[in-house]
Amino acid sequence: MTLVRSCTVVFVGVGDPAALAPRSRKAIGSADTLLSWIEPPVGLVGRPVVRLVTPSRQSWESPLLNLTTGDLTYLAPGYGPDDDPGAAIVSEVLTDAGFEVEVLSLDGPQAPGPAMIGPAAQAWLPDPALAAEVRGIRDTAELERWRQTVAREFGRAAQLRVRAWSATTWLDLDDRSADFPLTLRAEPSEASRERSVARLREVFETLRGPEGCPWDRAQTHASLRKYVLEEAAEVVDAIDDGEPADLAGELGDLLANIVLHAEIARQGETFAWPDVVQGITAKMVRRHPHVFGEQTARHVSEVATIWRDAKRAEAGRDGQVIRDGALPALAQAAKLAASLDGRASSVGLPPGAAAALRWYRDSEPAPDDARAGDALLGLALAAKAAGIDPELALRDALRRIRSRLAAAESTHADGFSAGSRYVK
Repeated sequence: MTLVRSCTVVFVGVGDPAALAPRSRKAIGSADTLLSWIEPPVGLVGRPVVRLVTPSRQSWESPLLNLTTGDLTYLAPGYGPDDDPGAAIVSEVLTDAGFEVEVLSLDGPQAPGPAMIGPAAQAWLPDPALAAEVRGIRDTAELERWRQTVAREFGRAAQLRVRAWSATTWLDLDDRSADFPLTLRAEPSEASRERSVARLREVFETLRGPEGCPWDRAQTHASLRKYVLEEAAEVVDAIDDGEPADLAGELGDLLANIVLHAEIARQGETFAWPDVVQGITAKMVRRHPHVFGEQTARHVSEVATIWRDAKRAEAGRDGQVIRDGALPALAQAAKLAASLDGRASSVGLPPGAAAALRWYRDSEPAPDDARAGDALLGLALAAKAAGIDPELALRDALRRIRSRLAAAESTHADGFSAGSRYVK
């Protein structure tokens, strides 16, 4: 029996190792399907395939040391040997057995012998704007799981085909004449491209371009404020109605606002879509140390404490006025009123707000929900009649009073009086 003389690790996937968090790297080791976006390396088509399922030395040692065809090519997920536990196992087993192990990139020389399919992360998702291939599918159950994943990303009408991993002829998905391991392929269509975030970004880049829509080109971050609020409110309504299709549509409308803001920022060279995605991804990892770090949390109350501590650490401060700008302006005003605890007198309310408050407190009969609602309705109608958006007007007033409170707290800390005169 001729043992393997050397091992060449050829990476056939794509990816950025910097994008993998430590826990994501660990996840690669628990999966067993190779997903790749490129054709097999030259020289591998038609060669025998060895399927390595569980990334462990115990399960791989026997097939590795019993290969009788000389060299081999190990197909890894594509991040690099440090990100694929299978590459380390292959190297360790063969090195301990006295063989030389060589690691090469895709454009390096190709090794003869069988192709060994190693583990990859099943969490990888295809881009519906590009042709997608899932290689190394070992059985009917795994084929069905990947069929559902790819169909979900490409749409239920997606054209899916299969072929034996070493074959060159594509067959209809329902054709069972192909032998496992299989490769599953999905072709993009105009409908599937509409499901791609990249395509969505292209649409808004066109809308904001020289030949785009005059309305979209005229928008600014400030002019879009009311639309973000309206779309967010419609998302809440759709949640309350319990209709999944309506919710998907409203979430799309809200996403459109986000992408448009990102495109405005990209054109202004302040930030871009990747900055939005990176910022929220990093924040979620940072605020979940019980998932991505060393902390533990078994109950929701523990998670709330961890989240609050993380926010305080990020802000570098504690005990100041809560700024809950995600709430509607009226809810923000109620929350601010509850947190003032008499401090309003130290900074002074705006003249209009102070007068309205005095009128309401001194009026007869005593205030109740109906009178409060009527008064708020009257103010809203008066604002709209004057061409003023009441939601945005109240948000601006809240911003001014918060600024006033922050200045008062700062000057009090320095031993000075903030005064009580309202400053616009």
